[in-house]
Amino acid sequence: MELKKYDKAISDFEKALQLKPQYTSVYIHRAIIWDKIGDYDRAISDDTKAIQINPLSKIAYKNRGNSFLRKFGEGTNNRVYDKGLVDQAIADFKRALKIDPNYTDAYHDLQIAYKMLQLLNQ
Repeated sequence: MELKKYDKAISDFEKALQLKPQYTSVYIHRAIIWDKIGDYDRAISDDTKAIQINPLSKIAYKNRGNSFLRKFGEGTNNRVYDKGLVDQAIADFKRALKIDPNYTDAYHDLQIAYKMLQLLNQ
């Protein structure tokens, strides 16, 4: 993944999941790749699986929130504004902060989501 050989990394992650299907970290890392290559639906799906396995995964909530925001941003190119994506991102950032009130990255991302929401409501 660090070498940006995403196809190989995804293949390796899939092998790891065959060996240990409840491996939260693999879903989180694979979601990061999906997000980097712009496949936000798959990123959201993998983070959701990680959350189902470990409902206290603040990283999965934060990452899923960011994928919702990126998916929203992708829609703005087509002038299709799905406010629900921003609402979902906000909910995820708040869940991450409920798990860890000192999670500064989640505060930062929540602030960005609120700014997006504010722009939508203008």
